[in-house]
Amino acid sequence: MNVDFSLFAPEEPQPTKIKNVKVKIIQLLSWPKKVRYSTIREGRKAVQDFFRYLVFLALVTFVTQTTCDYKMYFYTKMWDQQLASRKTVIDPGFISVFNDIHSYQQIWDFIQFTFLPLLDRGDFRVNDSASIYKFTNETKQFNEIFGNVHNRTILHGNVLLGPPRIRQIRVKKGQCQHHPVFSKYLPECYSPYTWMTEDREEYNGIKWQSMSDIWTTPLWGDIEIYLGAGYMISFSYDNEENILLIKKLREDNWINHGTRLFLLEFSLYHVDTRLFQLVKLMVENPPTFGCIPMIKLRTIRRESFFSNPSWIMGLVTFAFYLFIFINSCREVFLINALGFCYYIRVLINLADFFCCLLSYLLLFLNFAQFIIIEGVMRHVKKSDQYISLDMCWEISIIYNNIAGLVIFIAWIRLLHFIVLNRTMVIFVNMLHKSKKEITGFLLILFVVLMAYAQCGMTLFGGNDPKFRNLLASILTMIRWTVGNTQNNKMPNFSQSITWIYYISFVIFVHIMLLFSFQAIMINTYDEVKQVAMTRPSQLGTVIALFLRDICDKFCLLICVKRRQRSAVDLDENGEYESDKRIDPRQAAAIAAMRLMEHKNPANLSQPDYLPVRLERAAKRVKELEEVTSQALKRITEYYNLLRKQHNMSEMSINDTESDDETVI
Repeated sequence: MNVDFSLFAPEEPQPTKIKNVKVKIIQLLSWPKKVRYSTIREGRKAVQDFFRYLVFLALVTFVTQTTCDYKMYFYTKMWDQQLASRKTVIDPGFISVFNDIHSYQQIWDFIQFTFLPLLDRGDFRVNDSASIYKFTNETKQFNEIFGNVHNRTILHGNVLLGPPRIRQIRVKKGQCQHHPVFSKYLPECYSPYTWMTEDREEYNGIKWQSMSDIWTTPLWGDIEIYLGAGYMISFSYDNEENILLIKKLREDNWINHGTRLFLLEFSLYHVDTRLFQLVKLMVENPPTFGCIPMIKLRTIRRESFFSNPSWIMGLVTFAFYLFIFINSCREVFLINALGFCYYIRVLINLADFFCCLLSYLLLFLNFAQFIIIEGVMRHVKKSDQYISLDMCWEISIIYNNIAGLVIFIAWIRLLHFIVLNRTMVIFVNMLHKSKKEITGFLLILFVVLMAYAQCGMTLFGGNDPKFRNLLASILTMIRWTVGNTQNNKMPNFSQSITWIYYISFVIFVHIMLLFSFQAIMINTYDEVKQVAMTRPSQLGTVIALFLRDICDKFCLLICVKRRQRSAVDLDENGEYESDKRIDPRQAAAIAAMRLMEHKNPANLSQPDYLPVRLERAAKRVKELEEVTSQALKRITEYYNLLRKQHNMSEMSINDTESDDETVI
């Protein structure tokens, strides 16, 4: 009698809803990152992950691109045209352009005849038909601005955040040594700029100020990095007073041989687009005389994640950081499971780790910029004095650099899903196998480029701007490596040395190194291709099933009737695997039934069926005999050992067989 003892087993406790949610969360966090299309289950999972990542990619693209748009580009371009490229006729045959400044007098000419007239042309003119505003109360856009905006609104809604100011950074006298012969003609000597040689004494009744005094940041020039704020003079909103001030400074030689940097700066707020503009017109004066003009423009948005009035932007930002939080939990779970050292070895894990980390850093910088800009707007509502936006400038630069790195990592991460066919699999395996060769080649290339950069800086550094310092030389070598040689702009110091230098670079880098690297990659590709074993991709089948489901749902929606399909076991040959999590014993039973149905098809006739069954039974009996003979031999050896210990004769397997025959 067969008794089912499972009836007497204790009932298993039913899982609660909290436990089910916990299990689902653990399954979500422990979801593997491998992408394969060899089976239906893996293909469906890979397609789901791919579309989920496309949503994340769209969010990260939208969030990181909010700091740059076409309005900011044209706003910056307009001020560059108005200041740096604008041509002003001063005298017949003499034109003043900021980019062509090469003397101290041209600096004063530019300020007096180009810059000050630009500020004098305001937007509020009662009797001028070309003005855009007649009275202040015509628009509500100036309600946030303190004081009278008639004399500080220029070029269609650009409000000056305080009067412009000029600064200069000087060096001390007598910090350099010169030959006694020239002491009669050059009694004063001014050295190049350094932090130690910067002049901090009072100059023409103006006190020296540090960066913390006027809330500014270091200035990066073509020659040096200037760490002090220097001596500052502010303009006013009255054009006549500004002209008199410029004439007085010119007569007093306010800019002389001790000046190493001259700076004209002002800040603007555009009331229509809610954009800030920070303008810095810099002129460096090296100790060898001459002027090096430079303009720096930076457009900053007033809105941030925390102050954007658009609900769409807020929703997108919330969805983006929700994705980041879920991915962060998943990465923390993987780090705890694998260990940080093993986790960080995988490039996909490294990309996800830095993407999450940098995204949180973007949130922090955005919050810091929000706090600073809100403080600026509070100051705008209370005062019309100069407002420094240098901290917003630096935060905006850092934010854009990190945002660019995040969007780069996010798009490169998309390559993880494009393993669609055998060629892509071989390519990925080739990169993985040749990573040591690639590292060695990059190291050799870096050494060679550094050698040529140092040699070029030594040979042509005093005559060619492309080799003026180490960074410029390295960038020139990189351009030459990718083929951007610009033969018409080669150094003209010495034709023979130039062409020997260039031809040796082409032979050593292009012919030897790059071709060797190409040969290594081709050889590695052939090796991987010979041993690579891939399975056919089921991506087409997954897409076909997805389109079929959409078609069925559309028919159900239109015809209010589910489409009937033939009941065919799609997983008959093991090609279609189910996504349902079933009991392993049930799965084994189903697999055994499928195997039996495959070996004993239903359409097989009875005369053919019996010989097949007998042959299979004889084969199984033979296998059983082979297994039992080995076991019987071991038992006999152990039994003979016991008989030998009791002084009895040994017994062989043949004897037992004969005894069995006699008994029979």
